[in-house]
Amino acid sequence: MLKEPFKYKLKPGSHVIRKTISGKSANLGSLLENNMFLSYVRAPVGSGVDLLALVDLCIVQPSRDEFCPPTFSRLQDPLNKNTVRSLI
Repeated sequence: MLKEPFKYKLKPGSHVIRKTISGKSANLGSLLENNMFLSYVRAPVGSGVDLLALVDLCIVQPSRDEFCPPTFSRLQDPLNKNTVRSLI
């Protein structure tokens, strides 16, 4: 999670997801808070095909009766509730 204004620097090679595929803002924060975005680092170029990789991400909000799509694996660990308390 990356919260603006940035209080720390991202690792070299990190990318911030600012827009969705459809072009909407990828801000995870509420309107009252600072912007909050997901960041990621790609695997090194020479990585083998056996390296576990994240290829898609879905944030599920059970409070809105959302559920995990059938082809996704759900991680039971919640996001940091102190950071994204408005989403959980």
